[in-house]
Amino acid sequence: MCLYQNCRQLTKLSFQGVSHTLASLEDKLCSFDSMGVFDFVSGGALKYLSFSSYIREIGLGVGSKLKILDLKMCGDLVDDATILKIAKGCPLLQEWNLSYCYKIAISGWNTIGLYCQNLKILHVHRCVKLGDKGLLAVGYGCECLSVIYMTNCYQITPSGIFLLRRHRRDVEIKEEESTSL
Repeated sequence: MCLYQNCRQLTKLSFQGVSHTLASLEDKLCSFDSMGVFDFVSGGALKYLSFSSYIREIGLGVGSKLKILDLKMCGDLVDDATILKIAKGCPLLQEWNLSYCYKIAISGWNTIGLYCQNLKILHVHRCVKLGDKGLLAVGYGCECLSVIYMTNCYQITPSGIFLLRRHRRDVEIKEEESTSL
């Protein structure tokens, strides 16, 4: 159900008693406050979350059942410390979109490789600090990883891609932006 569609006069929307079966939530306008986000996420059934302003709440462990996390275009908000909180707080994460998150350095990529054991799909378009070492840390560490969507990661060399493909033949590198999220 889309609440914003054809609701041009809508100025405020409140939720109380959020269903414990709510499985997917998007906030493209970043209009929820942090308490509202906590109520949604703490229900227990949420498996897909697309936010840009509520990263701190996700990292506090309230996202322990999240399977899909879309942080595309959250470049100002996502750094290595944020990655650590999310990676530890979301152990079931299977798909993670970090496209355009330009503050993630080697420490963040190492963290993903260390803690995201269920990660299958990773989006890293324009992650400008992602280099060969970070790519290999993710590739070697995330044992379930099957697809990396990657374009314009200028620090990744053909040698880095070769090494990943040599040791992880099961990981497909797609040089395209996925629209599956």
